Amino acid sequence: MTERTQISAGIGGSLALEFANTAGWHLSPEPVERLQDWRDVVRWAAEQRLVEADQTDALAQLKVALEPVNALREAIFRIGVARARHEHPAAADLDLVIARASGPLPAGTWSGEALRWRFDASEVQSLLLGLIARDAVALFASERAARLRLCAGEHCGWLFLDESRGKPRRWCSMSDCGNRSKARRAYARRKE
Repeated sequence: MTERTQISAGIGGSLALEFANTAGWHLSPEPVERLQDWRDVVRWAAEQRLVEADQTDALAQLKVALEPVNALREAIFRIGVARARHEHPAAADLDLVIARASGPLPAGTWSGEALRWRFDASEVQSLLLGLIARDAVALFASERAARLRLCAGEHCGWLFLDESRGKPRRWCSMSDCGNRSKARRAYARRKE
């Protein structure tokens, strides 16, 4: 695969949150879709080291529906937002994630350094979504869920685990939403 643009934001702190963050400005009326087609899903999975380089091209060529991909992403996103806001997630979202998590796993092989996944092309969508859903279940059922945050940037909607000392992190990134907020505050002070 020759595309160089990174799909993953790299700020989530978990596989499930990186997946939820594949829509930019997720809380805006018109989010920016980073998963335009199945090729993008495979590129994202390769960035996450779920798909090995020798499988990416073949898997990206498959005709795979995006509706289940988007449905899982949105369910994880809504659960994450609910958790970050200390609200109860919708039962339908929990049911969808748990159902996906109970599916089969891809074949695992040891590379000498780490566990690597091998995907059967006929089941790639189900297997990939199962891995992501398992991570979501593990995250939302753990103590780490208490560190889940929603970026304070207006309409941003990116989720992340706050691993900072003292847990003061508010922004997906200081170089993005954090700087925008600083600029708005500075502009407002100058106008006074």
